[in-house]
Formats: sequence, C-alpha cells, structure tokens
Amino acid sequence: MKGRTALIVGALQESALPIEALIAKGAAVDATDRRNKTALVYAAAASQSDVVKALLDGGARRPGNGAAELSDQARRPTGAFAPTPAQWATLAVEPVTKQIFRSAHVTEGKIAVDEDRSTLIFSPYSGRVTKLLAKPGDTVAQGQALFIVEAADMV
Repeated sequence: MKGRTALIVGALQESALPIEALIAKGAAVDATDRRNKTALVYAAAASQSDVVKALLDGGARRPGNGAAELSDQARRPTGAFAPTPAQWATLAVEPVTKQIFRSAHVTEGKIAVDEDRSTLIFSPYSGRVTKLLAKPGDTVAQGQALFIVEAADMV
C-alpha cells in the first residue's frame, strides 16, 4: 500500500492488537498518507470501532477543520447499534399485516429443444398426422406406434 504508514495499514484490519503494538513502539498516531488521511479516519470509515478506540486511547486527534468527524457509531462496540434521537424520529412502528406479493420479471428469450433429451422422428411416408398416440414426456417402447398418418401413398 504505497504511501501508507504501518499504522494506517493496520487500521484497516479488524483487530486492534497490531495498532496497540505499533503505538507502544512509538508509531506516530496522527501521521497522514498522500491523501492527507490518518489511521483514525480510515478506521472510522471502515467501521472498525475497536481500532478507533485503540487509536483514540493512543492519543490520536479527532479530525477537525472541515474534515469528516467520527460518528458515534464508529466509537461503539462492534455489533451494537443504537439509533440517535434524529434516527428514532424517522422510524415508524406499524402492526404486521398480510400483503400480496407478486414476483414478476419481464425478459426476452427463446425456447429451444434440448438436443440431448429429444429425438427427431421421420415417417417413411409423406402425409398429414391425423392423430397423436403418445404425448410429450411419455415413455415409449421400440416399435410402439406414435402417430397416425393420412398418406396419399399406398402402404
């Protein structure tokens, strides 16, 4: 990861242990990369709350002066969500009701015969098929009549 410090690379991981070890060895917690972002900014953007806490405990300064502030959610333990008062104000609770749901997908395509599961059948006589004796999908035996042909030729 070109232009990033070890602390910034570690901030993108799920564990705070590498961060704590780097800070203990004297890593500069507020060092920036070529985009002028700190490890704290990357950890907060990736919602790595344990890493954010380790960086703050290690002395990292919160971004300011127009930079993106850390959200309350970034400082909470992983897996916990607590809506803010503004979020609660937009939520509505309604009773469960039965709804009709129709799944419809409009698409275009072609229907084709599966050549591996079908056999072409030819009559030795020309004429018109007047009656089918087997339906599609029926199991047939060798020699079984499949249809009746009205033929002009004498058989």
